[in-house]
Amino acid sequence: WLKPFSCSSLFGQASTVQQHATRRPRAAASADYEVPCVRLSARVFLHIASEAEMRVSTRIAEGHELTARLVQVASMLPEGPTKSLLHSFRICTKCHQFKRWGEGHDGGYLTCQDGLEGGKIKAAYSMGVEGHDKWSDDVYEALKVPVNQFDCTVDLPAQKCPDCHFFKACLSAPGGAGGISGKTNWDLEEALKQTGQGNATDRSLLMKMDIEGA
Repeated sequence: WLKPFSCSSLFGQASTVQQHATRRPRAAASADYEVPCVRLSARVFLHIASEAEMRVSTRIAEGHELTARLVQVASMLPEGPTKSLLHSFRICTKCHQFKRWGEGHDGGYLTCQDGLEGGKIKAAYSMGVEGHDKWSDDVYEALKVPVNQFDCTVDLPAQKCPDCHFFKACLSAPGGAGGISGKTNWDLEEALKQTGQGNATDRSLLMKMDIEGA
C-alpha cells in the first residue's frame, strides 16, 4: 500500500529503502506516517555540517601556521622581490563567520561575512567569471550593491543581476606585467576608476578573485 521511498544519501549516492513507513494510531490522519529515513537524514546532515565546520577551522589554523613560516623565511632574506613576495602571502585578519556564495562546486567560494552588515559595503568585484558566476548573484541578493564583473576571455557575463556590470577586461600589475596579450588589461587602480570607486574608503569594497597571470 505504500511504494518504497528513496532517501538521498549525503555522500552522493541514493539508496531505496525497502520498508513500509510506520503507521500511526487510527486517531491520526490516514496519510500521516512516520518516515524513519527523514529523521536519519536530518541527523546525518547535522553531523556532516559539524564536520565541515571543523574542516574550515582546521584550514584556517593551517593558513596561520603557513603565514608564520613564510614570514620567518622572509626575515632571513635580503631586500628584494623574493622577500616582498613572501611578505605578501599573509593572512591580514581573522574571520568568525563564513558563508558559501556561488556554485555548489567549482565557482563556489567561502566568503567572510564579518563586517558586511549595516551597509558598510558599497560595491563588489568578481574578478574572473568565465561561464559561471553565481557569486555575483548571491552578493547582490545579500548586500544589494553594484557588482562589477571582470573577464577579458569571455564576451558576455555569466549572470545578469539587476545591478551587475560586466567589463571585458583582465587584471594586470602596474605597468602591464601579467596581462593577457591582445586583450584589454587594467591594473587594480584603473579598474576602480572605471567603476567609479577610485576614492573608495577602506573596507568598503568586497572582492572575489579567481584569475591566472596577474
